[in-house]
Amino acid sequence: MVDAAWQVSMLSFPPRRRMVLAEASVLLAAPAAGGDAATLKEIDIGALLGGLFALAMAVLALWLRARERARAAELAMANAALKREVEERQRTEEGLRTSEAWLRTLVSNFSDGAVFLVDRDLRYLVADGRALQPAGLSREKLEGKPLIETVPPEEYAQLAPLYQATLAGEAPEKIEIRYGDRLYVDYPVAVRGNDGEIVAAMMISLDITEVRRVEEERRRIQQKLEETQRLESLGVLAGGIAHDFNNMLTAILGHAEMLRQDLPEGASEQSNVEAIVTVTRRASELVKQMLAYAGKGRVSLRALDINALIRDLGGLLRASVGKHARVHYDIAEGLPAVVADAAQLRQIVMNLMVNASEAISPGSGGAITVTTSLDALSAADLERLAPGMEREPGRYVKFSVSDTGAGMDADTVARIFDPFFTTKFIGRGLGLAAVHGIVQSHRGVLSVESKPDVGTTFRVWLPASDEVPEVEPTSLPALIVAERRTVLVIDDEEVVRVTLQRTLERLGFVVEMANGGDEGLALARVEGKDIALAMVDLTMPDMPGNEVVRALHEVRPSLPVILMSGYAEEDVTAQYGDLGQTAFLHKPFSLDELRSVVRSALET
Repeated sequence: MVDAAWQVSMLSFPPRRRMVLAEASVLLAAPAAGGDAATLKEIDIGALLGGLFALAMAVLALWLRARERARAAELAMANAALKREVEERQRTEEGLRTSEAWLRTLVSNFSDGAVFLVDRDLRYLVADGRALQPAGLSREKLEGKPLIETVPPEEYAQLAPLYQATLAGEAPEKIEIRYGDRLYVDYPVAVRGNDGEIVAAMMISLDITEVRRVEEERRRIQQKLEETQRLESLGVLAGGIAHDFNNMLTAILGHAEMLRQDLPEGASEQSNVEAIVTVTRRASELVKQMLAYAGKGRVSLRALDINALIRDLGGLLRASVGKHARVHYDIAEGLPAVVADAAQLRQIVMNLMVNASEAISPGSGGAITVTTSLDALSAADLERLAPGMEREPGRYVKFSVSDTGAGMDADTVARIFDPFFTTKFIGRGLGLAAVHGIVQSHRGVLSVESKPDVGTTFRVWLPASDEVPEVEPTSLPALIVAERRTVLVIDDEEVVRVTLQRTLERLGFVVEMANGGDEGLALARVEGKDIALAMVDLTMPDMPGNEVVRALHEVRPSLPVILMSGYAEEDVTAQYGDLGQTAFLHKPFSLDELRSVVRSALET
């Protein structure tokens, strides 16, 4: 059994060592075999020592083998631990890559925004977001590059102090920065490490260009709405004044003109009567200016030559300006016509000229320059000149008045077209407001430029027309052959009825008067009554004039009817439709206007 174990152990040694061990075993076993002490003496001492050495080496080899196995086990365990560590690190790196990809995707799809991260050297570590593209930037152009190499000098002058303040922990809450044509609001954030020290500066940038545009559009709409409401309010006020005030002015003007006719030529009272007529007409102009500002003035549109209109006003302009200012004309010949109301266009010219004259101090040697020209205005031009006013691009005839007067500051310019705002000690503040209203009603554009102590320039653009300008007819007194025909006057205001009665009787008519619609219709229904003409006031308490006109047509279908009102004819038509009246007479009216309208109605 022992021999078998020994032999097995021998197999674990190299051949040379196995031979030495075999010899040693023979020598050791010799006494047992022979039992002879003499034989033992014969043993070679050297061989014995060699065997013992071989045995020691065998034991050492066994120990080394056992150590190698233990080391291999340790290495296997270390390799397994290292493999687990590598696998864990791989999983961590994969998680970081996934997290970074998600973060990058989130930043890249940051709608209308961008995220920037710079180190202490102001070098971009991260730059991404959809807001980069509209500004002409990209992630590739920015990341890894210094700030100074990626933006223009003017933007660098804004961004560098902001990043530096953020890295110093002193950044503002937010700041607006314009990059090209884009507007951004930036929110700086200091990035701190585990030790609490600031290691980078992050900027969250939002593109607010469209937001600001929408806000501006909303502001313009609100401003336009307020302007519309203001015009409506003034229109209601002007309308109320137009009816009651114009009725009184009709009576004053009518009686004054009759008195003027009755006075002998050269009478001392003639100047007093002329003063009454002049003041009455000025009062009427005041109402017209209010109506014009509110867009409710009387409008009779036709093709006009603006140069001819200015020349026709030459004498009146010289009288209005006075001798303290020189007037220069720079008129462009061959201008196309403008479709406008002649009276309102004259009012624009007169108001601007008077305003320029009053801006020039006597003795200053100031000058006024009147200019006409033809301009081609694009959509961008119109949006700049009249934002939100929806004007059509194309050809516009420009009329401008410049003066070298006192000029105005920005605050005054901002209010110059407001009604009842005036810079004069004596003034109503309706002249420029009326100009503004007239230009708007003609689909035109109005602008003003002014500097204190330099002067002011008003510019008016009106759409050019291909129509041939009409020659304005010369106003001549109308001749009427009355032949004692009867005129039926229906008006609830006694002063108006009396004025019309006396005026028409001077023209040779017989006048029947009614203080309301019911009374007037009763007179019209009388059989055998020869009525050649009816004059009806629009606004009456018992029966409105529009109902009276329709009823008169039923009673006497062929009877000419003149509708009278302090409102504009266009407003009456817009509210009541076509009433079928023969003519319209706007209050207050002069004797010549009355004569002309009556003649026209009778000849129709």
